[in-house]
Amino acid sequence: MIKNHLFADGNKRIGSFLFVDFLARNRRLEGNVEVRLMASLDQCRNRYKRPLAEFAIETAIRQGEILKLRWRDVDFKRRVAMLYDTKQSLVVQAWGHAVKRAGIENLHSHDLRHEALSRLAERGNLSVLELAAVSGHKTLQMLKRYTHLRAEDLARKLG
Repeated sequence: MIKNHLFADGNKRIGSFLFVDFLARNRRLEGNVEVRLMASLDQCRNRYKRPLAEFAIETAIRQGEILKLRWRDVDFKRRVAMLYDTKQSLVVQAWGHAVKRAGIENLHSHDLRHEALSRLAERGNLSVLELAAVSGHKTLQMLKRYTHLRAEDLARKLG
């Protein structure tokens, strides 16, 4: 993430600098990474791993939230699900094995949440407030950390 910071001494502007936040993750599923990941997840003994990953990409729900969902929490008519303990994360060993088997480096299960929110933003049919409601982010700053729009897509929209 690139941040623009203004440095000032009292009312006197000293300068403006751009800083890159190397701690913020901006991982997207580029090239054939998604295909390789899904093929690897198909090889898992846990047959639910691929549907869980696909669900994560489509909904932006955290892995721990998905694993805690119960059928009674899902209202198919209204197309909503009740989420509990939304900040807890759960490490699943099968994920690490699938990513390693696919030969994918530096891909965390939480990156699928970033991917999902980026895809939802790229669709262009949700306002920023609606996107924040889907993601559960309370600030635009946090939502921006999760949506990684591709420069080439923005350039195409600009004409």
